Amino acid sequence: MTGDEAEATRRRDDDDAADDAADDAVEAAEEAAVEAVIALLPPLIPLAPLRIVDLFLGAVHALRANPRVMFGLTAVIVAVMSVVSIATQLLFVARGTRIGDPRADADVAQVLSLTGLGSGWSMANSAFGTAGTLLVTGVVTISVARAVLGRKTHTVTALLSAGRRMHTLVALGVLDIVLLLLPVAAAVAVAILGAIAVGPDRAGLIAVIAVIGAVLTILAMWPFMAIATSVVMLERRGSIGALSRAFDLQRPGYRRILSRLVLSYLIAYAIGIAVWLPFWYSARWLAPTALGAGDVLPTALIVLGSAAGQVMTLPFLASVNTLLYVDQRIRNEELGPELERAAADTSSSGAVQVWMVADAAEYGTRNA
Repeated sequence: MTGDEAEATRRRDDDDAADDAADDAVEAAEEAAVEAVIALLPPLIPLAPLRIVDLFLGAVHALRANPRVMFGLTAVIVAVMSVVSIATQLLFVARGTRIGDPRADADVAQVLSLTGLGSGWSMANSAFGTAGTLLVTGVVTISVARAVLGRKTHTVTALLSAGRRMHTLVALGVLDIVLLLLPVAAAVAVAILGAIAVGPDRAGLIAVIAVIGAVLTILAMWPFMAIATSVVMLERRGSIGALSRAFDLQRPGYRRILSRLVLSYLIAYAIGIAVWLPFWYSARWLAPTALGAGDVLPTALIVLGSAAGQVMTLPFLASVNTLLYVDQRIRNEELGPELERAAADTSSSGAVQVWMVADAAEYGTRNA
């Protein structure tokens, strides 16, 4: 290679290096401009006291930010629950077709056996469905909490986080059922004792008053029961400690939480009915023509419609409950600045520790 050729090669290399440096500078400037614009935009889930519009839009944003976790994983869990439900109902229907046989009608032992089978399977089906709902709620809570900090959640991460707290979620679910049954049992006892005391003429009035009292009591417990799951998942408290903590957290702004819960559940109910109705009408249309198949296809359609409604509504309701918890922490404990710092912190520990509070021992151990 001559000297002129070497000089030309060197100049080309210098020009290429200069072009690469210029391209890198332009890309860096563009990235800086994008980051500056993003910094000027308000967060999709405000790290400040949430208005009711912010609450619902934040729930929708959390669902859209993690659709694979929110809807995909929920669909898988609900599908498994639906398969079990369909199998249970079809098994019961298959056994029940023999009741139409006069010989079976005369066999009291067989009727009692069928009734016991149905009750046992119904209880097992309800328990399985409750466990699936708790798992969905735990997964969604983790996903929404990370979405508040501007982070996405991988499916495996959400499942592992919910799985580690599943035993506490189950214990919390049992406590919730007990708390809900207490006013119902009290209403039944009052109605029975009232009927004995005043006679049948006024027994109906006493029963109505007792039922109203039970409903009001359940409504009064609703706010702290709604945010207790977030306490279990994010603050890692035990079931009893979570209820105690949630009760303290919901007292300031109790009426605001209750009204938002009522509105969110009305919205979810309307969505669920809108999704379920086409399946129900299809089942009614197919029922007279399902010859030779019993009630298999109509039953499957109704269960599938219910499952589709759950896939749409369960993540939304769990998202609203989590954001209500976040809103209470921001309003009552000034958590907003801490959330902003955690959002800027890229480490995984920042997203976990921001939800912890110093007085965890007062409400229960972390690993309970």
